[in-house]
Amino acid sequence: MAYVAWGVDDLIEGCLGFEVTRVYLNADGSVTLREDGSEDRVRCASWVGFSGQRNPHWLPQHTGIWPVQKLSWRDLTLRKRRDELDRRPSEVLVRYEIRPVGDLEDGMEPAPDPAPKTVRVIQRDAHGRPVKDAEGKLVKISVKSYEGKPRPLVPLHRGYDGLSEVGTG
Repeated sequence: MAYVAWGVDDLIEGCLGFEVTRVYLNADGSVTLREDGSEDRVRCASWVGFSGQRNPHWLPQHTGIWPVQKLSWRDLTLRKRRDELDRRPSEVLVRYEIRPVGDLEDGMEPAPDPAPKTVRVIQRDAHGRPVKDAEGKLVKISVKSYEGKPRPLVPLHRGYDGLSEVGTG
């Protein structure tokens, strides 16, 4: 786990929160490249949505959909992956990029689609226990990754450079 904290000099008008991106680094401080040649950047996971949105299956979204709404945050998925059982290596160098986000407004470049995806989850009974079929196999159902009206967000650039870097470790 990593603890990340940042500050702002002034009020950022229209800011609803912050998108947090983990950037993997080489020993020389350059950004690690993936097999396809792209930079190894991961928008971090968030489990808390906006008012009117629910996360009944406790499924993560990235912080560009559900931004961090304070000036500090714990990266719980630095080593423990959110979608796999294996862990990432313990000896990695990372940097976090933080940028404020706000509501999409007329005239702004369209934001990525924030609509909840359909995902498969294990069905649970009224007591929260997994449901099994007659053969003892877990029953999976299709659900939306969250409930409620999507809220398209965009990075804020008005009077702000749009990106801050915090820490390496």
